[in-house]
Amino acid sequence: MHDGGGNRSKTVQALPEIISNFRKQGYDFVTIPELLNMEDADQKSVANYPNE
Repeated sequence: MHDGGGNRSKTVQALPEIISNFRKQGYDFVTIPELLNMEDADQKSVANYPNE
């Protein structure tokens, strides 16, 4: 979230509800290193998938 500075209290106050709503929709929150590890695992999985 890039609110442009200033008083961020409303942004901080809204985050728990925003995060909850995304989780209810099936989204997961991960760090960048976790995301990169997931992508690396997916690429290895595709690379090991037998050609038809």
